[in-house]
Amino acid sequence: MDLFRAMTLKDVANHLGISWDVIKEIHSVYLQCHYNPPSLKGVESIGIDEFAVKSLFIAIK
Repeated sequence: MDLFRAMTLKDVANHLGISWDVIKEIHSVYLQCHYNPPSLKGVESIGIDEFAVKSLFIAIK
């Protein structure tokens, strides 16, 4: 996965000489295994400190 830090999916595929689709699938599986959504069991509220409205940036403090 170190190649992805310096290259696009297409660049990695070209570098390894395999299909872009294969690289995309490998990367998708990697991301699912390492970055699955966390469990929200027991979470009662979630706070948001910034959001955008009609291209205007609003910071709430």
